[in-house]
Amino acid sequence: MGWGSRGSYAVELKDLTESRLASDISVRFQPDAPTRVQELALISDIEEITAVGPDTVVLLSNAVSTGGWMVSAALRYAWERRACAVLAPDHAVTDATVELARRLNVALLTSRRDITQLGLDIAIQLGIARAGVVARIQAFSEHISQAASLSELASLISREFGGSKVQVRVSGAVTVDREEVPQPSDGTRADDGEIETLSVDVSHGTADIELVLIGTGGHTRDYAEQTLRAAAPVLRALLHESRLTAILDSLPVMSIASLIGSAAAGQLDEPALALVLREDHIVADRYRCVCILVADRESAGAAVHQVWQQALPDVPLIAIADGWLAFVPAGERGARPDSVAEIRRGFGAVRLLGASIGASAERAGHGELLDGVREAWLAARIAGPSGVNGVAEAIGAEVLEFSEIPARLLDRLVPTELAGRLAGRLFPDLIADPAAHEIVEAVVTYLGARGSVSGAAELLGVHRNTIQTRIRRAEDLGVPLGDPAAVLSTHMLLASLLRSLPR
Repeated sequence: MGWGSRGSYAVELKDLTESRLASDISVRFQPDAPTRVQELALISDIEEITAVGPDTVVLLSNAVSTGGWMVSAALRYAWERRACAVLAPDHAVTDATVELARRLNVALLTSRRDITQLGLDIAIQLGIARAGVVARIQAFSEHISQAASLSELASLISREFGGSKVQVRVSGAVTVDREEVPQPSDGTRADDGEIETLSVDVSHGTADIELVLIGTGGHTRDYAEQTLRAAAPVLRALLHESRLTAILDSLPVMSIASLIGSAAAGQLDEPALALVLREDHIVADRYRCVCILVADRESAGAAVHQVWQQALPDVPLIAIADGWLAFVPAGERGARPDSVAEIRRGFGAVRLLGASIGASAERAGHGELLDGVREAWLAARIAGPSGVNGVAEAIGAEVLEFSEIPARLLDRLVPTELAGRLAGRLFPDLIADPAAHEIVEAVVTYLGARGSVSGAAELLGVHRNTIQTRIRRAEDLGVPLGDPAAVLSTHMLLASLLRSLPR
């Protein structure tokens, strides 16, 4: 006859072997790794063991344990059914049986008490232990609800699991990474020797966000999963709070400079890293720094933040004197769409007077944050809209990557107004051509790609034959691409001219 007791919370085998029943139970063998108990099954006929489920303690009644071979058979059945332990009468277990349990990695317990009566006590103790697990998880939930930041939450979870690594991943990229103490070596690895990784999905807006625990710190996987699920609502609340804080930070700030009518403070000074970074903004994995500069932060703040929320809703904006900074997770290649492309799409349709956006190269770790900020700030400064006589043109927000600065400097060396006058005199046929913008764009991209037709075609998203046709057309209209001495000046002139040509 079989009977069991299954609950929603599993407990660890040691919770039973170290309980008040310890004096009645002898542990002949117990695996080093945490062993979870979900069910009890009292076996009065050896065939009944074929119906037990995983994580079950198999109790062999005195009647069925007539010889050591019965215990050995029960161990093999338990191994096949992924049961966690076999409890048998003390007299039925031999050294050979213990060795078999060790080879199969199935816990073997014995007792001199009647197994049926002991089973009733174990069922009661299992219920008590299960209630203790529930109470522990509830107490931990109350504890972590006081966390003031994502980093503090990760630290509290790490301590609960003996210093195991805790991460928050956004679209595959690590944005929070905490490990309080060195990872313990026992009770944290799966059967194949790999450290167990558990995760729960934390829905928040449109982003794919996970709370990840690497290693269980001596606890069962079941307890770790229950604890992570309990932490998920707290994480969601902190994410919403972070978004609200970002919105508040983006609102206009009334400064002394604006009150007295002077230029925007700090407009020519790069941001001071220590003044703009908070602990929860630190990105542990790869990221790109983005800098947004505007001519009038007070009037543009609401519009910038609204567009940013649509493009990258789960990345906070950090207010600086003349704009904002953001640290966008880069993730593994293919893990998330290109952040610069998202920003270009988001801001491309918005006409913000004087807005310019710079993006750094991919960076990693806290040590490269300052370099990332400097790269993004420099790119944003150079990306600023150009115009005639110093008056900015009302065009879509400019987005420039740090790697694109050398090419952008070309059109800055020749002012747009001067470029238009020179091109009108030097290349009148080109200016008069209805397809002037396409032709000049092809030439500028072709020269920027070091004379590579394929490279220019890839950058513009057209066929290489189209590039070749436009290059030949430019030469027919008087552009001297075959003269090495004139290529640099031609590139500078056309790069500046391109910005003023109608599409």
